[in-house]
Amino acid sequence: MKALPIILSGALSGCLVMAPPPGGTGTPASPSEGTQPPTPDPVAAPSDPSPAAPVAPTGPVVVSVKMRNTCGKTVKMFFGQKPGFSSGRSDSMSSNSSTNMQLKPGDMVWLTDDNRNGVASVTVGDTTSEIEVTCDAIRAK
Repeated sequence: MKALPIILSGALSGCLVMAPPPGGTGTPASPSEGTQPPTPDPVAAPSDPSPAAPVAPTGPVVVSVKMRNTCGKTVKMFFGQKPGFSSGRSDSMSSNSSTNMQLKPGDMVWLTDDNRNGVASVTVGDTTSEIEVTCDAIRAK
């Protein structure tokens, strides 16, 4: 008697055919490939070709401000959050005078009365270039 070859299907022989991984090439992966991460293609371009954004300077920001007193008498001023209630400094400006100061955006400048009570105030901004003080008002330009 002649022996006939027996052909078994993959399921009966114990072999499994695995579907290719998503985005794969369509060829079945061997069992060992499913447990290891893919190696990068050395010829492929980097995934993010854009250059890194420039880093902004981290030093303190200051604004050069011209302080100008247009009042005919000496005025009293306060540099800080609230005269009499917060830390800051008091100063005065002679009549019809001007000076340049380095201030930070967010700093407050007050016109005060003889008792150092606040009369009017301005807050320094990024684009403030001049603060004009009159006998009873103060404004930023």
